[in-house]
Amino acid sequence: MPDVSLFDAEDIPEFYGPGPAGNHLPQYAARKELWQYALSLVDDPSRHWCEFGVGEGESLDWFASRKPRGNRLFAFDSFEGIPEPWLVYPAGHWKAKVYAPNRPDVVVVPGLFDVSLAPEVIQEVGPVGMAHVDCDLYASTRVVLERIGPLLQPGSILVFDEFYSYFGWRDHEYKAFMECVAEHRLEFEYLGRTPTCQVAVRILGRGRSVGATVRRCAWTPTTSGVGIRLGTE
Repeated sequence: MPDVSLFDAEDIPEFYGPGPAGNHLPQYAARKELWQYALSLVDDPSRHWCEFGVGEGESLDWFASRKPRGNRLFAFDSFEGIPEPWLVYPAGHWKAKVYAPNRPDVVVVPGLFDVSLAPEVIQEVGPVGMAHVDCDLYASTRVVLERIGPLLQPGSILVFDEFYSYFGWRDHEYKAFMECVAEHRLEFEYLGRTPTCQVAVRILGRGRSVGATVRRCAWTPTTSGVGIRLGTE
């Protein structure tokens, strides 16, 4: 079982708020502020980025518009929706057309993760700079982290979209990440969270010991209507 001592939401800075007045998607304002903060801590612009779970491409477009010029953004999705039921959603929910990028530095790799994350693709990706993990299901997240686990190096940033704070959350992205932490003996720091499931972490070391800390947050929100509650540490 995952080590519950490695996660206490109350310790982690919380990004919250509906965004600007009249914002028609208030649930996304804090999430994107957390994303901006996480990206500000990317320390090697040459490392490639990844997104696992593309859907219609809203988040992929957001990350693509903010990535360094010298790296690539690899995007993985079957585009057939989730492969099995999750919460109230049936298998096939979130089915979408295969995303067609209009720029050469965004590479879409369609297919189920156990097929699309082939050894030659893993080799091409190399050490991960940032990965947006929007897999929902344990099985899907587990495959992703098994394949990219060796690519997680000090400085790698992972942004999870459904990490905690919903019924059964301990059995999905959270569980798969904690298993990856144990297998690769990762040391990492929590960067922040939102009230609606998202959590960002940064890898500090690997191969020595397992450990989690919380990074002191000195970020000033750039989005009006979004604030930060500092953690309890």
